[in-house]
Amino acid sequence: MLKLLSGKPHIVYTGLTLMILNENIIKSDYDATKVVFNDLEESAIEKYVASGEPLDK
Repeated sequence: MLKLLSGKPHIVYTGLTLMILNENIIKSDYDATKVVFNDLEESAIEKYVASGEPLDK
């Protein structure tokens, strides 16, 4: 996946829903953010994956 995103833009969506059940209220919202990756070298991708940091998401 990181190889595919390298040097390219993509959109990240973040959303939430708030439910107040005893008042029958449901509110939802989202935001979209354009993210542009720098060109990533294979060695940098391998180091990042080996660090375990991507598993924190």
